[in-house]
Amino acid sequence: RADALSGPQFPQSDPATCLSFPRLGKMLQWLLFCVLLGWFPTATAESCEGRTLASQAEVDSFVNCTSVTGADLIIQGADIDFINLPNLETISFSLRILSCPQLSNVAFDSLTSIGRGRTYIHDGLVISSTGGTASSQGAIYFPSLQTSLGNVYINAARNILTISIPMLRAAGQVTSNGEEVRILSCQELTSIDIGSASTPWITGEVTISSNNALQSVSMDQLTECTKLTIQQGSSQLTLASFSALDTIQSGGLTVSGQSGPSGSGALSLVFTNLTSVGGSVYFTNLQHLEEIKFPNLAEIRGGDLQLGDSSSNKLESLTLVSMPKLTDIDGKLDLTYCGSTSSDPLVLDFESLEHIAADLEISYCQSLAELNFPALAAVDSSVNLDSNNDLSSLNFPVLESLGSSNFYVYGFRVYRSGSTAASPGAVTLSSLRSTVGRIILDQANGLRSLSAPLLAEAGSGFQGNVLYIGGASDLETVDVGSSGQRWVTRGIKVETSPKLQSLRMDQLQAATDVSITGIFPAFVLASFPALETVQGDLSIDGNDGLSPSPLVLDFSNLTTVDGSIAITDLANLETLAMPSLIEVGGTLRIGQPASNRFLPELATISFPKLSLVRGNLLLLRVGENAPTLSLSLPQLAIVRGSLEVERVFQLAVLDLPSLTEIGAGFDVYLCTLLHTVSAPSLARTGLGGSNSGSGGQSCNGCSIRVLDCGMTATEAGAFDLSSLLVVGGLFTVQRSGFQTLDASAVRELGPAYNTEKRVVFIDSNPSLEQVRVASDSAAPFSALGVWVNANPKLRSLHMDALGALDSLQILTVSVDFATASFGSLHSVLNDFKLSGSAGLVVDVLTLNFPQLMTVGGSIEATNLQNLEEFALPSLDQVGASLTLGNNYYNAPILPILSTVFLANLTSVGGNLALYNAGSTSPTAMSVSLDSLVIVRGNLHFDTLSNLEEIDLPVLMRVDQQVNIEDCPALFHFSAPSLVSVGSTFKIKTCGASATGTGSVHMPVLRSTGGTVSFEYASAITSVAMPLLGEIGGTSTSIYVKICPDLEVVNIGSDGPRWAVLDIVLDGNAKLRSLRCETITSARSVAVTLSTPELGLLSFPALESVEQHLTLSGSDGLTSNPLVLDVANLTTVGTYISLSNLRNLEAIEFPSLTSVGGYLTLGSTYSNNLLPQLATVSFPRLASIGGNLGIYNAGSSTQQPMTVDMRQLDMVSGFFALQNVDNLAVLELQALTRVDRNIDIAGCPHLADVSLPRLESTGNNGNSNNYGVRVASCGGSAEDSGMLWMPRLTRTGGRIVVESTGGFRQVSAPLLRETGLGSYGNTIYFRYNVDLEEVYLGSSGEPWTTNQVYLDNCVSLQRVQMDQLTQAGLIQLTSMTSQLQHVSFAALETVALGGGFSVYMTASGGGTQNELVLNFPSLRTTAGQIYLQDTQNLAVVNMPMLERVGERFYVHGCNFLRSVLVPKLEAVGVTLGSSLVFQDSGSESLDVLTLDFPLLGRVSGTILVDNVVNLRELSFPNLTAIDGYLNVEDNGRLASIQMPKATRIGAGTLPTDGVRILRNGGTADEVGVANFEGLTDLAGILLFHSNQNVRALLMPRLNATGEGHTTARETITVTESQDLEEVEIGSQGSAWVTNRIAIKNNPALTSLSMKKLQRCMQLTITGNSRIGPLCFPNLLEIAVWYGASMYLQNNGAMAPACWFFSARNLAVVAGSLTVSGNTKLVLFDMNGLGPEDPGLDDNTACFNCPFEPVKMCPSCILCDAEVEPVRLDCSAAACAVPAPTYVNETLRCTRPPVVGPSCDTDVTWAELLASGEFHAGGLGDLMEEDGFESWMCMAHSCTRAPDLACYKYNEGAHFFEYWDTNSVLGLVTV
Repeated sequence: RADALSGPQFPQSDPATCLSFPRLGKMLQWLLFCVLLGWFPTATAESCEGRTLASQAEVDSFVNCTSVTGADLIIQGADIDFINLPNLETISFSLRILSCPQLSNVAFDSLTSIGRGRTYIHDGLVISSTGGTASSQGAIYFPSLQTSLGNVYINAARNILTISIPMLRAAGQVTSNGEEVRILSCQELTSIDIGSASTPWITGEVTISSNNALQSVSMDQLTECTKLTIQQGSSQLTLASFSALDTIQSGGLTVSGQSGPSGSGALSLVFTNLTSVGGSVYFTNLQHLEEIKFPNLAEIRGGDLQLGDSSSNKLESLTLVSMPKLTDIDGKLDLTYCGSTSSDPLVLDFESLEHIAADLEISYCQSLAELNFPALAAVDSSVNLDSNNDLSSLNFPVLESLGSSNFYVYGFRVYRSGSTAASPGAVTLSSLRSTVGRIILDQANGLRSLSAPLLAEAGSGFQGNVLYIGGASDLETVDVGSSGQRWVTRGIKVETSPKLQSLRMDQLQAATDVSITGIFPAFVLASFPALETVQGDLSIDGNDGLSPSPLVLDFSNLTTVDGSIAITDLANLETLAMPSLIEVGGTLRIGQPASNRFLPELATISFPKLSLVRGNLLLLRVGENAPTLSLSLPQLAIVRGSLEVERVFQLAVLDLPSLTEIGAGFDVYLCTLLHTVSAPSLARTGLGGSNSGSGGQSCNGCSIRVLDCGMTATEAGAFDLSSLLVVGGLFTVQRSGFQTLDASAVRELGPAYNTEKRVVFIDSNPSLEQVRVASDSAAPFSALGVWVNANPKLRSLHMDALGALDSLQILTVSVDFATASFGSLHSVLNDFKLSGSAGLVVDVLTLNFPQLMTVGGSIEATNLQNLEEFALPSLDQVGASLTLGNNYYNAPILPILSTVFLANLTSVGGNLALYNAGSTSPTAMSVSLDSLVIVRGNLHFDTLSNLEEIDLPVLMRVDQQVNIEDCPALFHFSAPSLVSVGSTFKIKTCGASATGTGSVHMPVLRSTGGTVSFEYASAITSVAMPLLGEIGGTSTSIYVKICPDLEVVNIGSDGPRWAVLDIVLDGNAKLRSLRCETITSARSVAVTLSTPELGLLSFPALESVEQHLTLSGSDGLTSNPLVLDVANLTTVGTYISLSNLRNLEAIEFPSLTSVGGYLTLGSTYSNNLLPQLATVSFPRLASIGGNLGIYNAGSSTQQPMTVDMRQLDMVSGFFALQNVDNLAVLELQALTRVDRNIDIAGCPHLADVSLPRLESTGNNGNSNNYGVRVASCGGSAEDSGMLWMPRLTRTGGRIVVESTGGFRQVSAPLLRETGLGSYGNTIYFRYNVDLEEVYLGSSGEPWTTNQVYLDNCVSLQRVQMDQLTQAGLIQLTSMTSQLQHVSFAALETVALGGGFSVYMTASGGGTQNELVLNFPSLRTTAGQIYLQDTQNLAVVNMPMLERVGERFYVHGCNFLRSVLVPKLEAVGVTLGSSLVFQDSGSESLDVLTLDFPLLGRVSGTILVDNVVNLRELSFPNLTAIDGYLNVEDNGRLASIQMPKATRIGAGTLPTDGVRILRNGGTADEVGVANFEGLTDLAGILLFHSNQNVRALLMPRLNATGEGHTTARETITVTESQDLEEVEIGSQGSAWVTNRIAIKNNPALTSLSMKKLQRCMQLTITGNSRIGPLCFPNLLEIAVWYGASMYLQNNGAMAPACWFFSARNLAVVAGSLTVSGNTKLVLFDMNGLGPEDPGLDDNTACFNCPFEPVKMCPSCILCDAEVEPVRLDCSAAACAVPAPTYVNETLRCTRPPVVGPSCDTDVTWAELLASGEFHAGGLGDLMEEDGFESWMCMAHSCTRAPDLACYKYNEGAHFFEYWDTNSVLGLVTV
């Protein structure tokens, strides 16, 4: 059917075509269709009522209808897939085909007319939402339809390829919505043919939209419509043919597509007869449209012509737009993104176009090269040509006027065009006279010229630049308004056009601004000869480069510029002349300071008439390449702004003869040849600005500045300002070449607005010798600061007219500087500074300051090598500091200074300092300060080599420091009137070279504001400050350090009671006494003795020390005991430390109640001893805020130490008692809390520590984290005692008792918390030789800890921690048999993994005590249980233990008799966590049973080795051993029960799987090794030398030897004398292994390996009682070094004949050795008989008749007297007593295994009554009147949920046991 419907018409071929479809189900439909098409006779025609057809059947039933009346015809149904109504001719109302998802073909062959709809009055023909799931594609076919009174509306008709309505001539006459033909969203539609074969017709709107596959549209007879829209969803459209269309009334014409490759080639649009379009013409996103031709189109009414739209809506292949008859466009003409990818140029043909009512805009038309509008006379808006890369020719020959765009206000604009133009062209606007908007050429490349010579009006609608030319890279000439009328305009801007040569605007008379910038040296002419006035700025600026010819600037008639003039960066400008210019309203700038913005060739600057510049006059970096520079400004009289001359390197003389006034600054900078500046008429300068034109250093506030000028001048000249009276700001001459500076008439200076308040600045002028500024004025006047610095040849400085200054600084003068004359100067408001430089002295410096009385700031005089006398005879006051010399340099600063004469000086407002002076003076220094009363700052005398005495007779007050330092000759300081010092008083490093000794004498000194300090002060024997009663400030301390001659210190002995901060004495070798007898409090006291001679430290009034009190001595012998008098001391704020006081016998603080920090007596260092100490008395001490430590005391006295701390309640740090030799008993009755640890160590006589009230301790905070530690004590104790802490509940760290003697008991029964923040062994007892009992947390609340470790406590008998519930580890090691009881009654969890959880070892001692290990509550351990060499361990009681995280290890416990772990479920979580019992029980008289009833898994190995009294090893629920099983040398062990173990080994252990060796030798019972559930064995099976073990059962084994090489025997059963039965792998699946060895088992009668399929070697030798051997599934024995099978020396004591059968064995790769076997009657191996080789030396009956057994298997019966016979497997045959039969199949019962019998006598009646059984038939195994059915039920011989299964004998009426259900698999449990 798809083939039949592939085209627009149905085939009219042989009717047999209808029968060629594959699906018979459709044949009937096609038979009907053939009938409807006329291939077969049809029924009679009839008229039908309109209705809804909802199924294919209903559609088919409508086939005879010729007309439809009365209502709409609606076809809508899910199964409708084909509509053909060939007889229907008319439909009175509408035809609607809706929602038919299977529909893909519609045919109405005879339908000629459709009326209008009833419900939807505007619809005639509607087809919507059809074919979405159709299985084929087809067509919509109305070949006869001529009229549709309603719309033709086809929407979302899927799987329709063609719409054909060729005869349509009327559509939509009665519609109301304006759309008469609509075809929408038909995704597979390729062609539309509507009305193309009819008569001419008209309609309303035509819309064809979103038909993604559409290729062609044909409506060739349509002549008129209101609107035409073709909007497609793809680029497949190749034909839109409307050849008869003449008029589109109002809605416009739109044709648009979608991006993507064209499927069929270029798009052809056929609009041959179209003459008029109402609305817009819009073509967009038609990427394969190449030509738009409207040959007859004459008008576009009321709309735009829009071709292309945006970068995503292109006409990129367009090469031709032809509308040759178009004359008028009512809207805009817009071409955007047209022809962008075409290789052919885009051609526009608008030869008749005269008028455009809006914009002409052509953008991004890359292939457009030429634009020609020969008839275009007017554009009502603007012309905008944007981003047309090939465009190079613009021809508008008759265009006279332009409007402007609304937003950008341009009239004619060319933007970003011509970048790929073939050759430059022209912009021709030869008729243009006016434009409302701007003329813009912006980045308009490809254009050589712009010609608009008649332009006389431009930019009337714009306020800015009306002519803008920028970035036009090919533009050479511009001719605008050069030959028309005189005209005026607004701004003109020409920039960045590198090829521009000339700009002519010859008729321009006035402009607001003229800007010509960014031009290149090719520019040679700027012609503005008629220009007279510029109302704004005139700017001409270029670029660097070589010039072909000089630039001519023609501004010959320019008289006035109201704004500024800027002439910059014109490399080819040689002459700048404006002969008519009189006035500049702004700044006149010639040049720029930047190196790339200059005028290098400029040699002549001529402004002959210029008299007034209202702004700045800037001459900047001009004429660098000119040989000389001529500057002519003869009439210049006034500059209102700044006059700046900068970087004019060729200028030698600056002559300004008429200049009288500069409104701002006069700045000359970096004119290197300039040697003379002459402004003899200049009377006034103003205040300079920021010197905005300067590229050098700015000089805000400068009035006159000459900087960096004349440095390479050939002659020295002068700076002549001889008439200058007023300087408005800063006067600066810096780095100039002048020899003299004459401004002597100045009578007014400043003010200067700079931070230094300087008004004269003369700096770094290398040739300057004489300066006269303000030297000749009649009356002295005041000014701001004077700065004279670094003028190396300066010899004289005269400023005698200055009476008062803000500051005066004469700096870095040379040794040639001889005169500084300030004869009228009486005051300096701020600082006065003098400084010089190094060099040989020529002249002595004379300072002439006779009237100077006051200096408000500082006086500094430094580095004046030629200053011998510093004298200011009238000086009375200095407001700040007075400093002579400098303390920042090591070199001498004032080397020849010998006199300081300041006899009238009474006060200094800051520091008074004398530094680094007199080093080369031959005499002692004279310092005259006889009137000095007060120094408000510091008093410093520092590094004065020749100063011997300091005498300040009337000095009463120093407000800050007194600092006397590094005066080596000084030996005496006297200030008899000095009452107060505001800060510290210090004498340091003085007197080392003094010729005598002296003293420090301050008899009335009462207070200092800071520290009193004497350090390294030699030659002083005494310090007397008897009335000192106050040291204030923040550092109110007393320091006396390293004063080698000092003997007596008296500070404050006679004054009032007072307080200090710190008292520090250190290193005073001759000191005999220190008296501070009125001091009541101090911040700290620190006395360090360098000699043991000190006998008295007297502080009798001292009551409190805010911080610390330290006293330390030195080594040496002394006969005098030290007396420390602190009788009234009650508190110490931080700490007390007394150490290395070898003559101290008693430490007594009778009044002390608290210490805020630590209290330390002695030191941890062995050389800091208190050897004589026998008394430690702190009877009232209640609290210590830090640590309490007593160290290294009592070693040299025979008196026992007493420690009296009876009221001590709390220690906030740790308590340490270490190496106290003479202490035997420690009792701290009141101590309740120690916030850190208690550490008692190294006290050999101490064996009794009583802390009866102690409740808690912390820890020591280091890696040891002690809470309580007693170590290395009591070894020499005379009496034993205990560590008694009855109330201790908490320790923050570990409890450690280590290496003690004399301690019998450690008791902390209420302990409930320990080890916080600690690690490792939280409770640690070790090497305590006398310790018998440990009670920790035994009777208090439940508690937890980390690790418990007890080791080598050889007397320990009892450990009780009955309230401990959780620990990380329990470890008891190296105990003796004294240990009887270990009790952890409440312990539930041992949490530490990766190590031992419970670890015990013991050694030595006897066996008189039996140890019970009691853990009644223990449930889990994360690590190991490790019990080793605990010889007297008898009972392990862990009744609640469920899980052991790692090993369970018991070794060397000789008296072990009971291990109670009934709830243990798992051992280990990783491979290698083993269960080990080894070398134990040898001394126990009781039998040991290891019963693990709930143990399910061991992640490592089970090792039971040499447990002498072990009788039974039982693991009834064990399912897996990840490691191996090793049971060895257990003499009494005969029973091993692991019935549920399915797997042994994880495949990673290469050697061992199951090893059962040498067990049962002394057993009193016979047992079984039962592994009946084992299926996987990763290692080997070794069963060797076991006695009293009757059977080895592994019936389900099917994997063994994994991970082993063939070099190892995988299954080995040897030397086991009581072994009767071996069953391995007989009931599971087939299995293979490496080597099997069954050897020398004398009692072995039964060997079953029925499921064995392959092995490397089979060895069965030396089994004397062997029975029949059956290997029914064995297929191959692979070779092993030449031998595959050994069957030797068996049956010697066999009770009956036996046989070997391996009937299915197909391959034996090596040799067979069958020899020495007794009573072997049958060797059946794949038909191998007695005559074959390898069978020799076997006794029995190989000559017996033998017939291979046909039926497999059979039961063979034989004995020594009869011939072998063959029996069947009847019940009678199997009833013969063992061992005379062998069972080969399920039909024969094997000899019973030791255990409960599975036999039963139950009947069917009983089973039916109980209902607890399963039953079924035997199928192929059924025997008539024999075994016919089976039954399974629960039985005591199996373990739930397994069942015992039976076969029922119907003849004999009994149940015979068959096997377990787990083997047979009969019942799904």
